[in-house]
This record gives sequence, C-alpha cells and structure tokens, in this order.
Amino acid sequence: RITHMAMCTKNNRRLARFYKIVFAWEEVWNPVQNSPHAYYIGDGYFNLNCLQIRPGGGREKQSSNVGHSRGAGVIVEGRVILPEVGINHIGFQVDDLAETNRKLASLKPSITPVASPPDGRYEDQRFLDPEVNDIELSQRVWDPGPEKKSAAARHVAFGAADPDRLAEFYRFVLGMKTVGRVEAKDTGMTAVYLSDGTMNMALVKNSPIAKRGVQLLGIKVESIKDIGERLQDSAEFLYPGEAPIEVRERPATSPYKTVYFKDPDGNEIDLSEEGWDV
Repeated sequence: RITHMAMCTKNNRRLARFYKIVFAWEEVWNPVQNSPHAYYIGDGYFNLNCLQIRPGGGREKQSSNVGHSRGAGVIVEGRVILPEVGINHIGFQVDDLAETNRKLASLKPSITPVASPPDGRYEDQRFLDPEVNDIELSQRVWDPGPEKKSAAARHVAFGAADPDRLAEFYRFVLGMKTVGRVEAKDTGMTAVYLSDGTMNMALVKNSPIAKRGVQLLGIKVESIKDIGERLQDSAEFLYPGEAPIEVRERPATSPYKTVYFKDPDGNEIDLSEEGWDV
C-alpha cells in the first residue's frame, strides 16, 4: 500500500504549513526520530514528509542516476550532490518484508534493497525500481495522523520510459493491479493505471510533465471551489517574485486530472471530487 511521499524542500515549515492551511492536514510528530529535517504531516491514511534539503552527510549513490537523492544528498566521487526541490520518492507499507525481498531477489537482474539508518525513521529499507525511481519499504505504518475525510491523497504519477514493463514489476513485487490504460497516437503518450486498493498510480510514457520520477500527487476533495478559495489565503507563504498559487486547468487530452495547482515549491497537485479508479 502506498502510504508515504517525501517532498524535498528548502523550507519544510513553509511547505508543511501550506498543506495544513489548504487541506487541513495535521503535523505528525515522530517521538523516536530526533531530526529537525523531517517534517511529517498526514491526512489520516497518507503520510507526507516535507524533507529539508541540507548540506552534509549523504550516502553513496546506488546507480549512475543521482537525481533522486535524499535530503542530505548522495556522494559521487567524494562530492555530495544535493537533491532538487520537488517530489522525491514514495513509500510502500508491506505486510511481509521478507517476502517482498524474496520477490526482488528473484528478478533478473535482481534488486537488493538497502537498509535505512536505524535512527527512528519509519521506513525499513529502500531500493531503485527498474526505471531508477527511489522507493521505500516499511513493515510498520508511517504515522498518518488523524483522519481527514475532506481531503485525502489518493493518486501518484510517474513518468515512465516503458509503462507496461514497469507495471509488471509493481504487479509482481508489490501486488498492485491494473485498473486502466490510455493511449494517444498523435503524441505517443501511453498511461497505465495501477491500484493498491486505495491509491491509484499512473505510469506515463511521453508525459506532458517534463519531470522524471514522481510527477505529481493527486488529492480527492469535497469541493474544488473551496480549495481555490483557500489557495487565495496561501499568498502569505510566497516570497517576493513568486507566482500566485491558483487553480489551473489541463487539456482534456492529458493523462492526468483536468484541475490542478502548483504548491509553493512548484509541485503539481491534481484535484478531483470524484477520485481515481481503484
């Protein structure tokens, strides 16, 4: 089950307060992980970490791709490469970590997860999927805080070079099921939609969004109109020169929802009153 996402940011308090104002999500305090960099908020099911980008620390890179480093960065030839501002990774809660690892090991080539530091963070380990997306695994729950029925995260989307191959990976390793597929011959766009029973995940080839990896978060709301009005109150969190935050519309040919906005860090957030297929 997809129950976690991390957004790397240069101001984790600003980003967290923005989501608290717009969606009424609440701070989740982790009493075990003593870190000023992780700022968790939740909707009662889904945990979002507003993860501060900071110099120092870092971990050795796992592949030639360094774009999906964590807040402290990755170490490349002795030099720390800090992550970009934006959505960084998602996390799956699994019932049997050993069984998931067995499936990863059975792949050709096999995938060997890396254990996370035992510092109180929620995840147990992480790995890179076949398209080098950074994925976390945990056998315990990322604390999601109190339930918020008025606004709940229900969708994530990845850019994918081969969505069918990537979908097969997630079906086999993490038990997801296919719930939809669309193609656009004029643009070469192909989108495969998966579900874990609660969350919908899109894998999109030739996506209209240029960002690689996780491209957006989708949130089911009771009223898009109400969210638009709350966004007007978010202006206080903008720095001089930053564009106002407002509801926008995508063309009907987009593989994503029509209505969206960009948060203070530029992360794309899809809005839907009807939700996504699961």
